[in-house]
Amino acid sequence: MGLRSAIERLIGIITSTTPPTNEDIPFSVQQGEVLPMSLVTTVVSRLFAIRVSTLPSDDGEAGAINTRLRVDLELRILYGPWSGGILEKELMASEDMAELYQSLRDPAAWDMPATGIVSLIWSEDEPTVDVGATVHHGIVSIPLTLLYREA
Repeated sequence: MGLRSAIERLIGIITSTTPPTNEDIPFSVQQGEVLPMSLVTTVVSRLFAIRVSTLPSDDGEAGAINTRLRVDLELRILYGPWSGGILEKELMASEDMAELYQSLRDPAAWDMPATGIVSLIWSEDEPTVDVGATVHHGIVSIPLTLLYREA
């Protein structure tokens, strides 16, 4: 239980989500260092990373011993080069975001006893879709807030 197990569970949920478009190209977790977009060479890649944006802080739950924490995350999905216009790129990214939203908002998938995930809140800040990150690449950035318990 804790931040590491919560993020590992979110990664598992994302990698098991089937994209609505080009379903043969799944979401793949980015391991290690951030790759330059020029190295993302597959036709349509869905390389993602979850980044911790803030340090964990007390969530303010009432009680003598509070173990519920809050942390801001950023889910970034990097799309490799593919043919098609900007509208097609935006539609694919939008469909992916809708599918991920459905997958990530399911409390049954969180496995709360093992991971400590209490809630995952999609930020009121709008996700950003930058299909022009480079000529043929795109980046979607989704701000999230994770409420979780430490062991």
